[in-house]
Amino acid sequence: MTKTSSTPDKFSFVSNALKLTLASEGDAQKVFPFLEKNLELLNEHFIENLINITITLAEQERYSNVFIETLVAIRLFSDLIIKFPKGDRKINLNIAIAGLTILKYHGTNKEIDPTDWADVQIDLGDTYYSRGMLGHSESSQDIEKAIEYIKNALDVYNLEQYPQKWSELQHRLGVGYSDLRSGNYADNLELAIYHLNEALKVRKRENYPYGWAITQKNLGVIYWQRTTGGRGDRLTNFMYSKKCYEQALTVFSFDQYPVEWAETQHNLGTWYKNCAIATNHNAEYYEQAISCFKEAEKVFKPQTESWGKVQFELGTCYKNLEKYAQENE
Repeated sequence: MTKTSSTPDKFSFVSNALKLTLASEGDAQKVFPFLEKNLELLNEHFIENLINITITLAEQERYSNVFIETLVAIRLFSDLIIKFPKGDRKINLNIAIAGLTILKYHGTNKEIDPTDWADVQIDLGDTYYSRGMLGHSESSQDIEKAIEYIKNALDVYNLEQYPQKWSELQHRLGVGYSDLRSGNYADNLELAIYHLNEALKVRKRENYPYGWAITQKNLGVIYWQRTTGGRGDRLTNFMYSKKCYEQALTVFSFDQYPVEWAETQHNLGTWYKNCAIATNHNAEYYEQAISCFKEAEKVFKPQTESWGKVQFELGTCYKNLEKYAQENE
């Protein structure tokens, strides 16, 4: 007999996953091995059964401890499945979104516990953003939803009462708008810059150096994007981009923040490479670009995507150096 999505093994897998998550208090070391053994069951049917379990309990035992514990388990599991490194990444995020959506309707109340409600809104925003960045056919809609949920959270986390949280959300909005491909590109970049500058009202170098540097790094990227379709003077944007990267590197060091340091070195290397191209293939700028890429190379592991990008940029710089040096002889 052909099995359907509601067969006992699939339904019990969801129940067992939630029970294990609750019993372990969301311990990844206990939950992840269980999921790895059942990767084929992490699919759209999992979402269907998760929703069915919730609907059944909501109808029959809404105010029982069983229903409350199930919601707690769903909250913990949604957080875990986002971080789960195996299986289909998009399916994992779909499961997380389903779980968080259940919590939005059944597990939180803005009037009773506003910060808990806002935290679920943030988690939904972050998860939609992550799914949008996978580059599927509805990526723009996902980024739009991410922005909407983060804005919802700002109804609770205002500047006066929660300045640090407010600045984090402003940063998220800035990043979201910078990655939004629907609507007017130039308008999106302006909104991105606005929200990142809002974040900097709280994220000062002296009291929040990491957050300040991350925002500077993102501003560097956006000012660079602004040179290729945004507003303002192209040269001014170009120089602002470099300044932001250099500001970020006053905090990001190889020893303390190796990944952020390497990413910023890569961005700065790309800046110098493009500067070389824009100045009739100036050899000095290519050499500065190569220096930055070699710094980034110290951190990125061979055969990873980031390492591959650095190798490509290094190859381009070396090739152009040789080609244009010969032409100028």
